[in-house]
Amino acid sequence: MGAFGRRLANTRGYNGSRHFFDWRYDDDKGVWECRLPDTVRRALEKAYPNIFPTPFNDTA
Repeated sequence: MGAFGRRLANTRGYNGSRHFFDWRYDDDKGVWECRLPDTVRRALEKAYPNIFPTPFNDTA
């Protein structure tokens, strides 16, 4: 995700207060888990309803 972060940080208008990934360390499994926040998922579902259909997609 380094290249993505660099691109994002150098994008005009990005103020650094928002994020596109949520991550947490799962002690039981010993791994990092990453996911898209709900706000990002909803934006993708709205923009691309035929590509990102999910049970939570209210535009489909």
